[in-house]
This record gives sequence, structure tokens and C-alpha cells, in this order.
Amino acid sequence: MFSTGLIVVCLLQLTGRSDALIAGCNVDNTLCTNPSPPKLDIYYSGHQITCNTLLHIGDVTQAPRIEFKQGREGESYVLVFADPDAPYPCANSDGSNYLHYAAVVTQKNGELQPSQVLVRYRGPHPPRGTHRYQFYVFPWTSSQRPVLHNSDQSRGHFRLNQFKAENSLNEPVAVFQLKVPHT
Repeated sequence: MFSTGLIVVCLLQLTGRSDALIAGCNVDNTLCTNPSPPKLDIYYSGHQITCNTLLHIGDVTQAPRIEFKQGREGESYVLVFADPDAPYPCANSDGSNYLHYAAVVTQKNGELQPSQVLVRYRGPHPPRGTHRYQFYVFPWTSSQRPVLHNSDQSRGHFRLNQFKAENSLNEPVAVFQLKVPHT
């Protein structure tokens, strides 16, 4: 029975008919509803979006402007932008993400601006289903470059918890989530 179910799942994936499985997948959408930590203000193409906004692929090709009003002028942070649903929602049992952007950023005039880009911005482009894309902001006090095993060429299998542990990061001080469907 187990192997039969596995074969059905594989066939659905190969035929591109896994959307029914994706739709029935239970993903955590509480990132935007938890009152703490504070949220970010995200602007794509000059328009502010709210947490959990559904955007189209064409809306997210350029890096957004990110404001963190609770931040302090001149302070540094590590900003991570990742897709926990790659390659499709509920596919990753190992807790890995696809890394879309990582940088050390500095608060300037209320806006987070990159001072060290670790992985260049790559806009969301989900292969199937609707994916969640999550921003995390962590305080950064070191002058060293953060430990990151991913690069522009190797973005898959990013592990946020491992990244936090290797860089002695506490919980994020700000988070944000948006969603993009495959079109």
C-alpha cells in the first residue's frame, strides 16, 4: 500500500497534476498574524504591500524598498529573503528554503540599505502552486561577513535555522511574508 501511494504521488508530480496535492497542503501562514516581532514596510514598484499580499511574478522582479521604522539609524542587520515552499508547498521535509536574497543592511533614513550583498536579489518565480516568500531581519553587530553556505549559483537548500546558529543570531526583529502564484 505504501509503495502504491508513493507511485501515485510521483506520477502526479511527473504529469504536472500535483496542484491538487499542493492545494490540500497545510502550510503555516501565521508569520503575518503574530503580533510580535514588528513588521516591515515593503514597497514593490513604489507601492506598499501588506503582509500576505498576493503578487504576480512581474510585480517582484526588482528588489523592493524595505523600511524598518523600529530600527535605529546606522544600525546593521542581516536581511534574508527565502521561499520555504520550493520546489512546491510541503515538498521539503528537511526544512530547507530557496534563498532569494541575503545581505548585511544598514538603517539609513528609515530604510534598510545593503552594505554587504551576500546573495544577489532574484525575484520570486514559483514553478507550481502559490509560494510564500519570507523576509527576516536579524540584528548584526559583527564587522565580519556572515557565514553563508549558499551563493548566487547555489541558492537551494538554504537552512534558516542553521544560518541563525552559525552566525549566533537571535530571533528576528522584523518579519514579512508575501505570496506569488505560478502563472
